[in-house]
Amino acid sequence: MQPYAEAGCDRGFLHGPAPGKWQQANAWKALHNGMSMAEVEGLIGVEHYDVAKGTDTVQWQYGRCAASWQGSVTFRNGSLVSSDAP
Repeated sequence: MQPYAEAGCDRGFLHGPAPGKWQQANAWKALHNGMSMAEVEGLIGVEHYDVAKGTDTVQWQYGRCAASWQGSVTFRNGSLVSSDAP
């Protein structure tokens, strides 16, 4: 698991995560199924919390603080299969 400093909580619970590319609505609109992990990071940033959901499925959560997050992307075998914009 990533430390909070890398996942969006290092500025304190009252202030929330620092502004990042993942907070730009246009960046999320450019996502499409089949994109690689590197392509997704190029669009919405590397400030994600990684969750392994199975041997071939990974979810990245953006704006995660404690048990909540604001947006997520899910990959299967390294390709984007779904996204949930903040």
